[in-house]
Amino acid sequence: LGGQDVPAEVVTRAIDEDPKNQNAWALRAFVDNRMGNHEAAKRDADEALKIDPQNAAAMRTRAFAQYKLGNYQLALADAENAIGLEPGNALGHLYRGMILEKLGRLTEAIQEYREAARRDPALKGFLDDALRRLGGAPTTTAAKGAGDSRRYWLIRALFALSALPLILFGLRGAIRRAAGIITTRASAPESSPPVA
Repeated sequence: LGGQDVPAEVVTRAIDEDPKNQNAWALRAFVDNRMGNHEAAKRDADEALKIDPQNAAAMRTRAFAQYKLGNYQLALADAENAIGLEPGNALGHLYRGMILEKLGRLTEAIQEYREAARRDPALKGFLDDALRRLGGAPTTTAAKGAGDSRRYWLIRALFALSALPLILFGLRGAIRRAAGIITTRASAPESSPPVA
């Protein structure tokens, strides 16, 4: 949108002067999101989209607001519509990646983070963070947990198998020592009676 530092009151004045100014509504929605007022961002984006349902910037802004409000399915629909309108916009792909991650569709999320970084290298940090966070992008969160559990038991089994020769060696030594003590006692002469 290009108005990251525009004060909300300036945009509101533009809306008051022309309530049909879709770009002013979309810009105020963007400012609302930056200020953490996601309900207001959603309402303002709705107003922009009533005027022009093809306003990709308003669609992206509403997707982000819905994401922050926890409405992930609605957010995904908006992000996908925005990408359909402007496939080259990196933010659309970034938002779709964030939303897909929340929905547990991790492989797809990684693909979207990659696409966002490809389209705008300034977003590469989001990809790097996602790769660190998701560790190879398992298909679902459940699969990741199951993989972690299998890996835990596999490591335990390998440790047990590597310790087995030591245990057997120690057991063999203990048996030999015990056999040696028994043999020594059996072959030792009986002690002489005390001399009076």
